[in-house]
Amino acid sequence: MIDAHKRIRLAELLSEAAELEHGLMCQYLYAAFSLKRQPEEGVSWAQLELMRRWEASIMLVARQEMEHLGLVNNMLTAIGEAPYFERPNFPLGPRHYPIDIPFKLERLTPGALSRFIEFEMPRRPDRGSQQRLAAAVPAVKPGRFQSIGQLYEEVLALFNQLDSPELWIGPPGAQFITTEVIPVPIRGVSLAGKAVYDVNLVAVKDLASAELAIAQILREGEGIPEPTPSSHFARFLAIAEELAAAQREDPGFDPARPVIEDPRGRIKNRATRAVADLFELAYGTLMLMLMRYFAHADETQAELAALQQTAFFPLMTTAIRPLGEVLTLLPAHTDKPTPTAGASFKFTRNLTLHPHRRAAWQVMLLQLEQLAADASRLCTLPDYPEPVRERLELVYENAARMALVFSGAMNLRPPT
Repeated sequence: MIDAHKRIRLAELLSEAAELEHGLMCQYLYAAFSLKRQPEEGVSWAQLELMRRWEASIMLVARQEMEHLGLVNNMLTAIGEAPYFERPNFPLGPRHYPIDIPFKLERLTPGALSRFIEFEMPRRPDRGSQQRLAAAVPAVKPGRFQSIGQLYEEVLALFNQLDSPELWIGPPGAQFITTEVIPVPIRGVSLAGKAVYDVNLVAVKDLASAELAIAQILREGEGIPEPTPSSHFARFLAIAEELAAAQREDPGFDPARPVIEDPRGRIKNRATRAVADLFELAYGTLMLMLMRYFAHADETQAELAALQQTAFFPLMTTAIRPLGEVLTLLPAHTDKPTPTAGASFKFTRNLTLHPHRRAAWQVMLLQLEQLAADASRLCTLPDYPEPVRERLELVYENAARMALVFSGAMNLRPPT
């Protein structure tokens, strides 16, 4: 008989891993959203090119954190557990997780990069990485904290100890792979096992595939067992080095807008608060869709495709990203233009699976309709500068289209 205590411990660790990957993704997105994008913001064209490269690298890391969250959920469903998308709201003190590093939302600064490096740093960096750390971010000391890799090492050990048919009881149909999540047809080319948009989501069905999934997470994040310039650790270290060099050349260079830290409950400007509420509605809707997608029961393949085709790109890229960027242009307070606001990534209610299929779809449709209605109203208000109104109008158009397509795919009432 399988050891129930060890199995419970495995599920607990995987749930914590899901929280960590989700929390990291949000922090990286917040920093990317904060970057300046126009020379009128006090930066040169050469500095803008640097920042565009940094933003692309950080967004790649954020996509792979989403991939890691998907891999962890594939591991959970492989052992018969429910997928896990819940996490605490920001900020979180350093003692909340064993890694002993605070989780908070802050603009891109040397301090933020130091935290990101600490999150992704292997327990024993190679000599070259240690020398680069000492030169660019001397406050970061190898071995100072427990690493996320140590959590996955315990997960892997438990998988090996529990390996038996009694462990792998999840239905194979609950697994998701890249070509299902991101269907990109390329004529005559098989994308099986390949990354699309730097995302490679693989199925977990036994010990061998679980080992491969964990190895992928550690290779992409910490860059182990062999150092790689494409790992998250190496990417953040490279950005920290380039930022330090740029600030030595121009001590006044600041790559980020004056974005408030941890905006939850701190945005007092009424018009800005309305956009922040819009972001929270979009983010909450996305999480409901992802939870239903990963925990589906009796949806058809066409219905799963409708969930996927609404959540993964239209909602992420045409609502969440533009709203996150727009907030960094709007004042957090009523009496002064700075600091500007940011996306809180706040859950406005406990995130739970809606168990009744059709009712779950109707809740999602209602929230998509509300997203379109709120964006439609806000984009006409004089409270916002014209560039903000233009982006809000695009959010409205995309949300209205998503609601129309989703209602048709699920055979629900026409959107109002």
